Amino acid sequence: MKIFDLFNDLRKDDFCFAYLDEFSDSSTDALIALQDARLADKRKIRRKISFLVTECFQNIVRHTENSNQNFDKLFGLRSNGSILSISTINPIIRAKQEKLKASLDHLKELRQKLIYSIIFFLFSFIICFYFSQVIFEFLAKPLTSILNDGNGLIYTALQEAFLTNVKVAFFTAAFISFPFL
Repeated sequence: MKIFDLFNDLRKDDFCFAYLDEFSDSSTDALIALQDARLADKRKIRRKISFLVTECFQNIVRHTENSNQNFDKLFGLRSNGSILSISTINPIIRAKQEKLKASLDHLKELRQKLIYSIIFFLFSFIICFYFSQVIFEFLAKPLTSILNDGNGLIYTALQEAFLTNVKVAFFTAAFISFPFL
């Protein structure tokens, strides 16, 4: 009964594709061409989906180990309306699973640190932007002290004062947050 239910579910899909064989460059190119042809009228999402499909294929090729087990690599693609489902299965040796798990844990930690760094940088930028005129005067003081009386720094364009404050705040925030980046 479950096979019949699966068949009925797949019959409702706009597109359903499964590939169970060796993955090579030619098979990858053929599968991407099939996907691109199916999405010919949807140019905006075609590139994104093609990139995702390519990454899935590369994942299968990179992380699959040659083994004596009778287990093949599998790629599945289903589309129903605006929902696209991509599934991949490939055999991996247990020792490599632990290494991949450690790499993924490291990437999670790196992502968290990157988020904290960006938040700290943005917070520093906001504070530095508030004091950007004071910081600019401090940085320009050696130059303005040697200029003759009546001469000083001027802005030559309308937006230049604002952009100078943004640049001063950006570089000062980068300098302040560098130890935390």
